[in-house]
Formats: sequence, structure tokens, C-alpha cells
Amino acid sequence: MMLGKHYEVIEVLSGGMGEVFICEFIGDDDDPGPRARAALKTFQQRFFFDNAVRNAFVREASVWLRLTGLPFILPALGIEQIDHRPFILMPAVESRNGVRTLADLAARGDLPPLDALHFAFQIALGMQQAAERVRDLVHGDLKPANVLMMGGKVFVSDFGLATATALGRADTRLIGTPAYRAPELAAEGAAPTAASDVYAFGASLAEMMANVLPGETLGAAGLELARRCMDADPLKRPSGFAEIAQHLSGLLHEHDPAGLIMRMADAIQYRELFHQPESASLHVERMGSLIELGESRQAIEELDAIPREQYTPELWLRRAMALSLENRPEDAIEALGPALENEAQLEPQSRVLAQSEYALCLKRLGRLDEAERIYRDLLPEVDDEHLSIVVINLATVYLQQRKAEEAVRLLEPFTRKKPTFAQGWANLGRAYMDAGRYEDAENALGRALQRDPSAGVVRVWLAELYMEHLRRVPEAFAALDAAFDAGYESREWLVRFLACSLLLERKDTLANLKHALDNNFEKELADSMVRDAIEMAKRIAGGGDDDDPATAASEVVPERPPEPEDYTMAEPVSEPLPASEPNARSDRRPSTPFINFRYYLTGDFTIDFYEDPHNPNFLDAFKREWRRALRDPGMQLQGASLRGSPFYFTRCPVCGVYAITNREIGYKLDCRMCDTRWFTSALDDPSLSELTQHVTELTGIVDAEKSLGGIHALLLQAKGAEEQARADEICREAGMTQSPPDQYLTIAVLRQAVDHGVCDLRLPWSVWTMTAEGRSWARDATPPDVGRVVRTLQEALPGIRSLSTTIPAESVEALSGNVAEASARDEQQIREKLRRNDASAEEMRRLASILAQRGDQLGEAETIARAALAADDTSADGWQVLGWIFVRAGKFGAARAPLERALALDPTRVLNWRMLAVCCEKTGDLQGAAEANLRATAITGDSQPLFPFE
Repeated sequence: MMLGKHYEVIEVLSGGMGEVFICEFIGDDDDPGPRARAALKTFQQRFFFDNAVRNAFVREASVWLRLTGLPFILPALGIEQIDHRPFILMPAVESRNGVRTLADLAARGDLPPLDALHFAFQIALGMQQAAERVRDLVHGDLKPANVLMMGGKVFVSDFGLATATALGRADTRLIGTPAYRAPELAAEGAAPTAASDVYAFGASLAEMMANVLPGETLGAAGLELARRCMDADPLKRPSGFAEIAQHLSGLLHEHDPAGLIMRMADAIQYRELFHQPESASLHVERMGSLIELGESRQAIEELDAIPREQYTPELWLRRAMALSLENRPEDAIEALGPALENEAQLEPQSRVLAQSEYALCLKRLGRLDEAERIYRDLLPEVDDEHLSIVVINLATVYLQQRKAEEAVRLLEPFTRKKPTFAQGWANLGRAYMDAGRYEDAENALGRALQRDPSAGVVRVWLAELYMEHLRRVPEAFAALDAAFDAGYESREWLVRFLACSLLLERKDTLANLKHALDNNFEKELADSMVRDAIEMAKRIAGGGDDDDPATAASEVVPERPPEPEDYTMAEPVSEPLPASEPNARSDRRPSTPFINFRYYLTGDFTIDFYEDPHNPNFLDAFKREWRRALRDPGMQLQGASLRGSPFYFTRCPVCGVYAITNREIGYKLDCRMCDTRWFTSALDDPSLSELTQHVTELTGIVDAEKSLGGIHALLLQAKGAEEQARADEICREAGMTQSPPDQYLTIAVLRQAVDHGVCDLRLPWSVWTMTAEGRSWARDATPPDVGRVVRTLQEALPGIRSLSTTIPAESVEALSGNVAEASARDEQQIREKLRRNDASAEEMRRLASILAQRGDQLGEAETIARAALAADDTSADGWQVLGWIFVRAGKFGAARAPLERALALDPTRVLNWRMLAVCCEKTGDLQGAAEANLRATAITGDSQPLFPFE
């Protein structure tokens, strides 16, 4: 099992609401040496849409990051975002002889009292210094199981219930472990306090001192301290961990002075470790994590505590980002100065971030033209890895300038090339909405949510679309409800939620919102939001026509809706090239380097690049001009593909300028430097062959010999069954072969088409193939043979959707099989394991799915699915398989319970919500069906089922 691209899971530890994944880190270099281990903590998938749990996790991460570097506190090294869940990155604590935590050690019953007091002293010292760093800190769940063992020392972890007034967060009243819970917390609404932490410490110490013999002095002293800490009266307990640490220090000084000195040395050494110059990178990582969590204020407080002479350019950049998020753009620009002055010391992505952050500050100051100029200048300079930052933020500038069509032109080709990038789809949806293209907006916002179900602001935009333009208030309510569950709140969210609740007469929701307004906002602000919500509800109920995209947003609430998302975390342009006129002539002669394109009626183009090949910067210049052209929306919208003909150098016979081109040899070329027309010929200069090869690689042209044995594949989807049949006929007449639906090659192409937004699975589609015949072609372009078929299809069937891809020769064999053959092999292997009684729950789920898919052995499928659940009833997959079997058998009433269990474990699975809706409808529960469909719609932004079930 993998978490993201770099973490291979070795072990999973679950408890309460959280999960810890012990992983090995896999780098990009495939180093065969020993892999570093790390622990990644997150909340369980079943809490994905639980606002309280998300907020508690953010609080835990914020507190833990702030405590990193303190002795005897397990460090949080950073935050990782994987599959839309935040993970706290920590050192992996290995189990040694079955011992990973202090609870494991105490459970063995042989812990000497002296060792127990040493561990207690370390805990007290760590908690004392934690309270000094974070004012009014309360751990909330202090116990031996949350104290980890490393190198003979202990480290406090799991600050999931921690509270601190310094963070300005209200306690969520989550309950700690009962055995260590102070008696005063039994009262309704009681919150953990420093005194209840002292009680939990006393209970933990008593557990560790279980091996004390009668009359043992040191043990008796330890038990007496535990009893004092556990006094029923909080006022009679020690005043805090400073007093406890001092008392334990006295005991250890009396009974083991050398050991006490060693523990104090450990504390000093550990603190100094995190304050060495080489720990600057840890500061950068921690500040970046806090910013990613939205804790910009806390990041600024920590940065203020670091002496300015210790700042690196990376740290100045993080300071600027935090100030910018706190809406202090002038201060952010000031902080960016040292970062930009020492740009060479920044990492490549940080260099882009620094310039992007400067432009964002200008945008926030209303200097939109300057911000636009910076992003346009960056566009051809950044590499593909960091292009997203520039494209997304340039689009937000266009939208704030009310240039929605410009944003659309920029984002449409970007999302085609990066279809899995949620922010691209989100901002494209916002641009469509502002441009008045509401159906396109719904589709784009839905694609954003499919890729990032936690994107609360996208759900608010979707609600705006439903309320203001599509008049679908129930869907808007579901979207806003899901936004809150995903941890998103804002003024616009609250106003819209109030308005929807009024329109739908949701009295329960109105009561909850009224309580929130009364308790969390100043009266004047609360009253203004209520007034805005009432006016919004009246306007929508009246059905007024406000579809003017230039004014709709400003009429909703007094302030502007949330801006399209800036891209601030990972991930000089010239005027766009005139792409509409091939070989357009100009009175002004261009200077080298210069790139020119020749378009053909065949739907492709060739390149002429003018520059002296002896220039040492030739490749850099070509790369820059090539990027600039590729990223120009005007050129991208033409849809032309680079011709796969080989490159060669030629030279003007009059002015002597060099050009590298992939026109056919002997083709006439008009020199862009002197207007001479000549017929090209390849220069006979072997020294240029290496440079030619580099240009070939940069443009993605695949050599003819390398394409031999490969397969060109084409997916088609017409508007209806008749049009689809005509499309299939055209492909057949062109000599293409239809790929069976269950072929792995077909499935791979289909998945790619769905990711790119080309294919709607609810409509007919087909995949056709042809053998690559040894012609050169550009890797990211449509091969010429396929291109001819596509042009014929487009002429015969305007509006047909298509996607072409090429399967390299080395991958053809792996995709040659089909699902039925693989399922038969899997069935045989799993049945053999069942006979040996050693099949795993996952394998049994797989066999049950195979039988259900086939449909002729549903009774046996149910038996095996239940056996899988008996082995593991915590898997959403297991309950989903059982529910699906019942749906296949037409037992819709029986299917509801397992589907509901599956959704309780993983509420993000849209298919399960759709199946549950079908089951509710079949059993006469129309309200339940509506709610399940609304929930699915809220997750994906798509109001239609993904698949037909009958």
C-alpha cells in the first residue's frame, strides 16, 4: 500500500479518531539502499466530512508544530497533503521487543520504580516547557499510550485534544481516555484543564509504579506524588508541571544524582539540536506547514521570535507569505525584499513562489496591471513543474479585472494538459460562471470536487451557481452543508446557508445558525448577515433575472464573494505570438532568437527557429521561445499538433542567418530576417547533430524506429447512438480495429479520457486502434494517421468528442489482456487459498466482486462477502461489495444497511451514495433517495448518476 508517491506503508496503527501510518520513504532516484522511515498521522477516512474532527486535527497540528524542538516532546516535522487529507509527519518509532509506548513497557509489570520516576520526570519536564512555549496549553489526553519510547527516553505525543488560549481556539469538548480522566470532567460541558492534565499524569505514574514493593522508600514517594496528583479536589493537586518536575528532580537528586544529570543533559542537547544553524531548514518546513494549515498568525508569532540575523532567503519568503495571508501586503512586500535580493539561494520552486507572492501582494493592493505583467513575464520562464503556480494566479488576476474570457482562454488548455489538478478546474469553473457559461461552470466545478472533495470554497461557488443562476436551492443547501463538513466557513457561506435554510424552511438548521450567530459574532455583524440572507432569499424566491455575470456577485452580499483561489504553495511573458495568420509578415524585422510556426490544412504545424547554433545559450533560448509559444492561449486554442518530421539546420543564402526547422526538405521558406525566399536543404555539418537531437527531445518528437510495434488508440463519443454508430463506421472504413470494452488497453484509454473530461460514462463510447507504422510523431500530439481519421469524423459529425493516445511497444503486451481472463486467474488462485483456509479478507472481497460482476453466483458471492466482513468489518470495501451484491440481486432493502455502513466508514464514495439513492427509491423512501442524491451531488458537483444501475 502506498500513501502518495513517496510513502510505502509498513504498518497501520488505529485508535479513537486517528490513524498512524508507519512508512518507508521512497525517493525519486530509486536508491537501492536502506530507506528512511517516517510516521504519518491523520484522522480516519470516516471523519472526512466531520467538521469538528477536522478542526481538532488542525488544532493538534498547529500546537504540535509549535512545540517541536522541546525536550521529551515528539517532534512534528511538517504537514503532508495526501489524497486531500492532511498528515502530520513525525519520526517513526520502532517497536523494540514489543515495546513502542510507555503503556507497552508498564504492561509487562517489571518496571523498576527508579526507571518509572525517570520517565515521569521527562514527561513533567516536557509538559512544563510546552506550557511555557504555548500559554495555557492543555494536552487533554495524557496517558502512557501517548508517550513513545526512543533510545531509552520518552516523548509525549498526540496533542489531539490540546487547547490553548494563545491560539484563539474554542475547545471542541472531545473526551479523553476514561481511566485517566479527572472526576471534575464528568460534569456536562466540562473542558480539560491544566489541573486535569495533572490528574492524568498522576494516573499514569500510578500505573508505572505498580511494581512497588511494601516499605520501598523511593516507590512510596512516587506513589505519594501520584496520589497528590489524583486528588479529587483540583485545588489540592500540584499547581502545574513545573512543581511536579521540581519535586521529581529532588527525589532523583537524592536517589540517583548521576541519572538526573544525564536527563538534564539530554534536555539541553535536544533543545540545542533544534537551534543549530543547520536546523534553519526545519524552521522553513515548520513555517510552510503552518501556512498550509491556515495558521498564518501563529507562523508570524514564531517568526518574530527568530533573530533577523538567522533568517535565510527561504525564511524571508515564508514570512512574506504569512503576512500576505494576514492581509498585510505592504509588510509582505518588505519581507520579500531580502528573498528576491538573494534569489539565487532559493530553491527553484521558491524562486517562482517569491515572484508570484510579490504579484499577489500587488493584486491585493489593487495594482492589477502590474501583477498581470509579472505573471505574463513568468509564463515562458518557469518549467513545467512550477507552471501551475503562474497559470492559476494569472487567472485570478484576470478574474479580478473582470476579464473572464481571458481567464477561460488561459485555463481551458491548462486543464486539458493537467486534468487532475483540482485548482485549475475550480478557477475555470469560476471563470465560466463570470462569463455566463453556467452549464460549463457546473461541469468544471464538479471536476474540481471529484479531484479534491475537501475544497470548501468550490462548494460555495457551486452553491452560488445553483442559487443565482440555475435556481436549484436544494442542491445549493447540500453543497453548503458539505462545505461546512469539510471545514470551510466564511461570511458568504453563512449568509448563503441562512438564505437556503429560509427558502427550504429548514427550522433545525436555522436554529443552529442563529445559535452560532448569537455566540460567535458581534450583534451588529450578526444582524447584518441575517438581513443580507433575508434579502437574498426574497430575491431568489421572486425569480428575478440577475444573470448578468458582471453584476450578479456584487448583488448577493455587500462584500465580494471569495476570490478564485491563488496558488501560493507548490505548484519577463512577451505579447502573444500572432497565431491566426501563418507566416504573417511585418515591417518590423524580428531579432534572433525568434520562433516561427507554419500551419497546414492537415491540422498540424512545423517550427522554424532562427538562432546561431554556435551560441552557447542556443538551447536555453529555444526552450524559452518554445515554452512561450506553447503557453500562449491564442496558439493553444487552434488545436494544431506539431508535425513529427525530423529537425535539421538550414541557412539563408543571402543574410546567412541559421534556422533549425522540421519542414520537409526542399520546402520553400521565407526568411524572417531578410525576406529572401529559398528552398531549404540540410547543412552538412556533423557538429550540429547533437544539437538537433536535443531540439528533437525538447519538442517531444518520437523517432520513427522507436514507434515501431506501438499502438495508436482513439476514443470516440458522439452525441447519440446513431451518431456513435456512424463514427464507428468511419473508423472501420479507415482500417482501424475496435478494442473490446473489457480489454485493459480500452480501460486505460477510457480512464485517461475521463480524467481529461472528454468522456461521459453515461453515454455510448468506443475505442479504436491502429498499429504505429514507423512514422515519426510528436509525443503530445495526434499522430498523422489518427489525425486524418479525426478530421474526417469532425467533418461528418460536428461536436464529436475524441482523445488519442499512443501505447509504446514496451507497454503493449501488458495491456493486451482483458478483465475476464484476469478475473478467472484471480478466482482460481483465491479459491485455492480458500481451500487452504489462508485467504485474506482483501482476497475474499476480490472473489466476491468477481462473482457479483459475473452475476450468476450471487448466493456464493454473498457468503464469501460475509466471510470477508467476519475477518475485517472495518473496511468500507467489504460493506460496499456486500451492498453491491444485493443491488445486483434486486434486494434493494437488504442493500441499504451495508451501503450505509460503507458510507459511515468512507463518506467520500459517490458511487455508494448513488447506489443508496437507488435502493431508497426502490423501497419507496423517496426522501432518503433525494437526500442520498443530494449528498452525492454535494461531493462531485454532478447532479446525474455516474452509472445506470439497471
